[in-house]
Amino acid sequence: MSYVWTDDRSNCLLKLYRKGLSFSGIAKEIGCSRNAAIGRAHRMGLSQRMATQPVPKRPKMPAAIPKTRPVAVAAAVVFAARRVPEPPDASHQCLIYDLTNSSCRFPLWQHGAPLNAERLYCGAPEADMSVGRPYCNYHSRVCHPERQ
Repeated sequence: MSYVWTDDRSNCLLKLYRKGLSFSGIAKEIGCSRNAAIGRAHRMGLSQRMATQPVPKRPKMPAAIPKTRPVAVAAAVVFAARRVPEPPDASHQCLIYDLTNSSCRFPLWQHGAPLNAERLYCGAPEADMSVGRPYCNYHSRVCHPERQ
């Protein structure tokens, strides 16, 4: 679709441009597309103008108020009282076929091990799949340190 730019339309574009109208507004006045008005202004050598009105910035949300514990000393005592579980001994290690409902399902092979390598699992009897706990205490802390 071609658009013919007459002298009258070009002068109207120049007048509206100098008034500070947006190219969408200029295009509506002249009866062309916004891109056609931008292209004609470029060909006329009109300088690229900055936005006539600064874009209002969105107000910043207030920072979340950190939740504090009533007594900081109590939190330190609770943290110090947590016992880091010992790693399970190797006597429970088993293959996938030997896993039971209470066996830890943490894989013990290295990432990238060959497919024909023996795939052992932890097998410690501290897990409970009936309540959705697939790992022993030690491997639960390894996998989910944020839940400590």
